[in-house]
Amino acid sequence: MGSMDRMERKARREIVVDFLSRPQDIDSEIAYETRRLNELRQMPCTKSVRYDGMPRNKSGHSDPTALYVEKICEQEDKIQQLILKRVEVRQEVSDAIKLVKDERARTVLEAVFLEDKTYDEIMELLDYTEKSGIRKRYLQGLDAIVVPTDEALPDEITELMAVG
Repeated sequence: MGSMDRMERKARREIVVDFLSRPQDIDSEIAYETRRLNELRQMPCTKSVRYDGMPRNKSGHSDPTALYVEKICEQEDKIQQLILKRVEVRQEVSDAIKLVKDERARTVLEAVFLEDKTYDEIMELLDYTEKSGIRKRYLQGLDAIVVPTDEALPDEITELMAVG
């Protein structure tokens, strides 16, 4: 029975870590899409515009410049949507962490998941001399987090919750 409890606790902690890591996952998506945008901006584009500023072809969709600008705008919109999503998800994560009663465990979770601090930086912040103390607070914090059961959660987390 003891090993089953450990396995359940480990599985639950994985779900919590997945939930708390969502802002960092979105940051990675934003970085990837920003690289794609920069690549688009660096692509050479043939200027095929008449003097009046209108595309040369009767159908504006076949003009390379118009297509180029359209792709850049689409990519910028995609990045903007990801940024808005990140703000929302970060608030959800912040709200969940604020519910942790133990102040030091809460501080560790905030430092790890909201401030991207290393254990060494957290040790200095909390005046700990060993990483094991930080790890203990980290695990206590994970155990105290309540993951919202919401359809807005990513499918992977929802599936893990159903299995757990």
